[in-house]
Amino acid sequence: MPPNILLITLDGARVDVIRRMPTFQRLTGMGSFFPTTITYAPYTIASQCALFTGIYGNENGVDNYYGWRLFKNNLCKTLATYFKEKGYHTKTDVFNRNVFPHQGFDDISLHNENQDDLVARHTSVIRGLRNKFSKKQKTFLYLHYSKIHASLVKNVIKRYDDFSTEYFHRQAENMKEYEGYIQEADAYLGSILDECSKLGVLEDTVVILHSDHGASVGERVGEKVYGSFCYDYTLKAFLLLLNPDFFPGRTFSQQIRTIDLAPTLLSVAGIQNTNTRFKAIRGRSVLPIIEEDEVDQRIAFSETGGLGGPYPSPRRPNVHSIRTPNWKLIYNRATKSRELYNLERDPVEANNKSGQGEEIEPVLWRVLQRENFLRQSG
Repeated sequence: MPPNILLITLDGARVDVIRRMPTFQRLTGMGSFFPTTITYAPYTIASQCALFTGIYGNENGVDNYYGWRLFKNNLCKTLATYFKEKGYHTKTDVFNRNVFPHQGFDDISLHNENQDDLVARHTSVIRGLRNKFSKKQKTFLYLHYSKIHASLVKNVIKRYDDFSTEYFHRQAENMKEYEGYIQEADAYLGSILDECSKLGVLEDTVVILHSDHGASVGERVGEKVYGSFCYDYTLKAFLLLLNPDFFPGRTFSQQIRTIDLAPTLLSVAGIQNTNTRFKAIRGRSVLPIIEEDEVDQRIAFSETGGLGGPYPSPRRPNVHSIRTPNWKLIYNRATKSRELYNLERDPVEANNKSGQGEEIEPVLWRVLQRENFLRQSG
């Protein structure tokens, strides 16, 4: 019997911070945790379109901040559509219907990220769906926790610009404030899962916790929050899969991509992606990693074009990256420059090795060119 699906997005949650929180630490011991999950885009709109389709934005049409209107819904099938066709009731509560592909949802409700109590609101949503979390009709429920985003908008985006000395010279204080936002998110998770447990809906439900991107606390001048560059503090997201029948309590060190979630959930639910009218899913299920049947490494493609910062490009991405588990190549179209980082030795990406004869650079450059060719030809 296929399970219910409860997908929770923690918008803007950094993995290096949330994994220190008490509720999240407890949960990682109960499920399959992937702390190196690389997002397609370091901002919500393009990131969620890629996650919901398993297809990068250069193919699904949403590769920029204003690209939600360009989503190729006639060519790209969404998770909600797959589950609806399987007979699931599909429901979501988000703060803006333009930040994700809404095709396939039976019920879309919108919350006010600045006013609504998301613990009260989302526990109420789950109570309202209690009868649907049953063997008679399965449910696909997507909840978007937007409080981190709202706090960053209020306390950073509206207060500073991308070059404010006051902000970039106080990283310790910025991190302390950001940790407060994550503590709230951790408490939210505890309340939501406690409610699910009380209602008895967890036994037959796969719970997915993930972030769409990380956030800056002032690491690089020119990017006060996210969306301008392709460094790991914004590209590293996380994925935590909870259900003992499918996912053991274990942390996996392998690199995966946010586009890998869609094929994973389809596999768990026994849903086949056989309709050739739609674009093929680019992601791959993580089940072979969990079952220790995968030996090759996954390469992650990411790109962005900032609303602000030194190279604003909100309608077309101009910063692109290719990341292996140990190396990352970044190409900036605006400056025609490359950056190459040995992530194993230089995890904060401080020592640019581009042009220094590293054998991996031309290899990654060819892969990056291939990804951009997909945009030109697709």
